[in-house]
Amino acid sequence: MINRSTLRTIACTTFVATCAFAAGQASAQTVTYTDAQAARGNDAFKSSCAKCHGTNATGGEGPPLVGEKFNTDFGGKAAKALYEKMSNAMPYDEPGTLPKETYVIIMAHILKLNGVPAGAGPLVIDRKSTRLNSSHIPLS
Repeated sequence: MINRSTLRTIACTTFVATCAFAAGQASAQTVTYTDAQAARGNDAFKSSCAKCHGTNATGGEGPPLVGEKFNTDFGGKAAKALYEKMSNAMPYDEPGTLPKETYVIIMAHILKLNGVPAGAGPLVIDRKSTRLNSSHIPLS
């Protein structure tokens, strides 16, 4: 039988661990985009990306942009890492040639394909630095 002191210790430890976990979750912002951005991104993806990455982003000549590969490359990293990779290196045959907004909506589409839920706010670029906000991709 467990005595009162042991029960108190277990309860306090559980409470502290739960609070620490919640605080850690609250301090890491998550990336947000709208369904409208993802829908426009789907169209842009088909015309600019699908020829290498496949219609469903599962890969082809280029690597898959969904699933384990995407998660390994970008899960838990700053959202700007994905934006910078895309805007500096894609499309493969004409890197950096798409308008900034096109990269953003394609990114929204890729996030949606990877199960990141849409939010109320749009995915945005800081106009001064052309970097995404400091949100993190919530995949791990």
